[in-house]
Amino acid sequence: MAPHDASAPAAAAPANATDFDATPFLSLEARSRSASVLKSFYPITIRPGMRSLGGGLPHPSSFAVTQFSAGLLHHEAPDEHSGAVRVAARDGDRSAVVVEEPAGAGAHVAAKPLTVEEFLQYAPGTGWGTARDAIRGALLTNKGAVPKYADWDFIVTHGNTSAFDMCMRTFFDRGDGMIVEEYAYSSVLEQMVPHGVTPVSVRVDAEGMVPSDIRRAVESFRAAHPHGRCNVLYIVPTGQNPTGTVMGVQRRRDLLAVCRELGLLVVEDDPYSYLELPDYLPAERCGEYSFRGISGLMPTLLSMDTDGRVVHLFTFSKILAPGFRVGFMAAHKSLLKYLTFTTEVTVQSASGFSQGYLSGILNQWGRDGLDAYAVGLQKQYTHRRDVMIEALLKAMGPTPTGAVPPAEFVTPCAGMFIWL
Repeated sequence: MAPHDASAPAAAAPANATDFDATPFLSLEARSRSASVLKSFYPITIRPGMRSLGGGLPHPSSFAVTQFSAGLLHHEAPDEHSGAVRVAARDGDRSAVVVEEPAGAGAHVAAKPLTVEEFLQYAPGTGWGTARDAIRGALLTNKGAVPKYADWDFIVTHGNTSAFDMCMRTFFDRGDGMIVEEYAYSSVLEQMVPHGVTPVSVRVDAEGMVPSDIRRAVESFRAAHPHGRCNVLYIVPTGQNPTGTVMGVQRRRDLLAVCRELGLLVVEDDPYSYLELPDYLPAERCGEYSFRGISGLMPTLLSMDTDGRVVHLFTFSKILAPGFRVGFMAAHKSLLKYLTFTTEVTVQSASGFSQGYLSGILNQWGRDGLDAYAVGLQKQYTHRRDVMIEALLKAMGPTPTGAVPPAEFVTPCAGMFIWL
């Protein structure tokens, strides 16, 4: 796959997104919400010397867990163990996450102390600061990963399924339509049903959603449903589920330009961007493969956003493990505010165990370690993809001249899917 150049602007746009108005996208539920009164006390309770007696917070000495730990794969070899991440109490003092190196290498404490007292207590809706700092340092430190405007932020989530549910509650009322790929992620379609939201399908090809078909789909829905809104588009641009397609850079620019013209919000579901794979080569040429790690990947729609219309959902499920149930959601602050309001009085925050482990892992690896680990994953999934492709080609056999092949598929360059 050729290098991805997203340096050119997506389209003419304001220099900043300061004037972005979230109101047209909000549901009746979202417009009825405000910040949690209890959560709003949090900045006060962490002042030096402050002891809050009003929040119903159990005393840390009563916590049933005093430490938790996990073995950790070596970041350069996904089949080797490199040590453990442990959150443990020490001599009755505040506890700290200890990152243990392999035997004989000694141990060190992560750059910022991570405590049981912190991670197992009620957390702010945005997530613990330690976890946010770890995510920002490892994933959101370069311009290629963040929007092209300043007034954005992110919150820690329970993963993308939960984050998408927050989006459903925040942006949709019954009778609205949601723009989706012709073949869309089944769980998203299933979440739409109880909300009374209609899927509005857009044609796809070997590169994913076709931007030129978005207008037709939107205008068709709006004509048939004059009282329903159709102003949110859901998409998996990299490693799409179930088709396995990857949108090229120009296709992403074109999609954002159409969404800007039609006044659409974009919900970008991004489980697979770190599983970007090289173009398929026959087995005898597999030694020619090169892997990108976390640098030089296809730019996210978030990173190309200039005016605040992309809500980016990222999960660590495909990188670390699905059971962590942790990720983050990034968006313009005016949108993220309402998503946080919902979080504060529903799930409250991502699991403290998951935030603690995530912080320890990312602090140990750092950006360079995460990059090396991603290369290992990409190598593994490239091999698995190649085995599957070779099995499919063998099963289908050669197609006689003029005959219709028994099946066709696009060779995936990201993710986990081959669509026949």
